[in-house]
Amino acid sequence: MKKTMKALIAACALTLISLPATAQTDTGNATITMSAVTPTVTFTSGLTFSSVNLTGEAIVDQASTADLVLEVNDTSGDGLGWTLGASSTDFSGPSAATGLEETIPASAFSLGGSAATFQSPNGGDYTAPTTLADIAAMTSSNQVFVTAGSGEGVGLQTVTVPAANVLLDVPFNAAAGAYSSTVTFTLTDI
Repeated sequence: MKKTMKALIAACALTLISLPATAQTDTGNATITMSAVTPTVTFTSGLTFSSVNLTGEAIVDQASTADLVLEVNDTSGDGLGWTLGASSTDFSGPSAATGLEETIPASAFSLGGSAATFQSPNGGDYTAPTTLADIAAMTSSNQVFVTAGSGEGVGLQTVTVPAANVLLDVPFNAAAGAYSSTVTFTLTDI
């Protein structure tokens, strides 16, 4: 009886092992719709220039105390590129006696955009913009300092202009006190 049972179990096991395996497959479609969002620029760092002691002479190329850092996010979905520009108002200062400057013109402010660097969390697939320019004299009109061509600057990135390239000239007859300006950065989808 034991032998018969063992033979029966062995036969069943062989039958199970020798049955052809059948697999069922099916295919379907997966879809997703991507919606373009207006590209954005965020001024993540303020601009402050080092305090200066007035000497009776113009102070040329007073550097910012920190790098200029902007976050650009090209979410246009077209990969055609973009431009980044800047403009500035005059620097307004304190009321002063006759003969002293109460403003520093925007044109005394320069931005060395050619020194800009780019970082992206997108890794190896990211291509940084390659067309960079300096703004020798800021104005109230937008001046482009970064151009991302087709396939460049796609997605999120940090644009950094070193402090040594963000400069302000102080006139010889500036009044003592604090000055301020409004700087506008404009991102334009190409």
